[in-house]
Amino acid sequence: MTVKTDSVTTRSSPDTGEDDSVNVFISYASADREIATVLYEELTEIDRKRVVCFLDTKTIESGEDWQDDLERALRRADWLICVYTGEQSEYCGYEVGVFVESKGLSDRGKRKDTRVVCLHNVEDLPGLFRTYQSRLVTPSPELPPGSPVDESDFYLNAPITKFLIDFYKYKDLYSARDAASGMRQQQTLMRQAKRISEAFVRARGREEKYSTPTQLGIQVSFPKPEAGKVTAIPLTAEVAGTYQSLGLFNLMPGMQNERLPRASWGELRDACSSEFNAEVSWMEKLERDMVLAATGRAVGIAEATFKSHEKIYRAILARHVEYYSGGHVFSILFVETLPRQFLGKSNTSMLLAGLVLASRFRFAYLEEREEVLAKQFGDRLSNDDFEASCRQLKYDLEQMSHEAADFGLLDPTTFIKAFGAENRAKAESFLQNWAETEKRLNEKLPRADVHITDENRKDVKAAITAFLDSVETENEKFMVAAIDVFKAEVQATFRPGRS
Repeated sequence: MTVKTDSVTTRSSPDTGEDDSVNVFISYASADREIATVLYEELTEIDRKRVVCFLDTKTIESGEDWQDDLERALRRADWLICVYTGEQSEYCGYEVGVFVESKGLSDRGKRKDTRVVCLHNVEDLPGLFRTYQSRLVTPSPELPPGSPVDESDFYLNAPITKFLIDFYKYKDLYSARDAASGMRQQQTLMRQAKRISEAFVRARGREEKYSTPTQLGIQVSFPKPEAGKVTAIPLTAEVAGTYQSLGLFNLMPGMQNERLPRASWGELRDACSSEFNAEVSWMEKLERDMVLAATGRAVGIAEATFKSHEKIYRAILARHVEYYSGGHVFSILFVETLPRQFLGKSNTSMLLAGLVLASRFRFAYLEEREEVLAKQFGDRLSNDDFEASCRQLKYDLEQMSHEAADFGLLDPTTFIKAFGAENRAKAESFLQNWAETEKRLNEKLPRADVHITDENRKDVKAAITAFLDSVETENEKFMVAAIDVFKAEVQATFRPGRS
């Protein structure tokens, strides 16, 4: 006797009238489709009249309401078999939840006896599967000739075979009635266990065995944001990198399960924070680019640089990947900059580099100072725009510091030597005044936990004005002194009669 239920044909026992069909729902990630297909074929082959497997690619017709079909199949299923090879289906948690709820199995103590089974080939299972049955699928070992253990022994004792035996017993699906049928059943068990195991082997053959980054860098990843749209990088985002990459920030997390060392975006930010620069300008710039990339917009062109162990590195956003699940992965390279010494004598090279940087800052903030103040820090700007200008000023100062390091200007001994003994006092004054002035400004500029408000805006603007007043004076003194010394150094190289 047969009955029709939800477009799936099932059988009823002629003795009791009860449904004796066995409904199986196979849950898998798209990368594991071959394994799911082999399971579908092997389980169905046990009894084509009774075993009904639900596999989305084979069961759902084009144009159907697939989500309704999915839920109906889960509620009808006797078994939920989840395939896991390291990548979890985005619907897996939903499927387990519907199945468990429909069977009234909310009690965690009962779950080991449920027919939720995870077939996997990795040791580290997601927490979702740990309270249910799991069967590790491993390939048969390569045995030397004459070994006392043969392939048959391996598969008869394999965990995947235990799953198949449990499946055979369900509703007396496949019973051995005598010795001959027992032998046939054993042969079927070995064949099925081997074919399913080989499907897992083929799937793993397409996975990375290991990955060795060849350049300094990190990978930042996080799941789909609750709001759906990426507006910031979560502090909990996972940061993976080599020990050399994370060591740039004095982070040395341990390696677990042979995976690259991991930290979080928040831990990286904390490691990079300084006393007055809690925002970490290069990370702010990089994060803005990451958000732009995640929302399909062009990234900025300004460089994000940072200093580590007396070297300057550029952080380059090299790649962004968004998954169908809504998760995001960003690949970031750290490229060490080369010292940008000018050719020629070290003194003239140092002086010229100092003039270049001093002139650049003068052009940006001092040459048309009133217009700059009105445009970037004027009273008509909103607090958000005013704060953005403060961030840009902070980033420009940090960038200058990095460029100065590239040119070797941050070494006080070399810097002072370039000005000559007769100008030593001036050179020392430039360095001291700049350090003190920049420190006072950073104490007032907004940080990650302090934003521009109507109450503090006046004080911040006063600090910026005072900074520009002091810097303008020092900038003029420096440029005049540097030009005089540079002129004398250059003229000393002229041949007689050419000066």
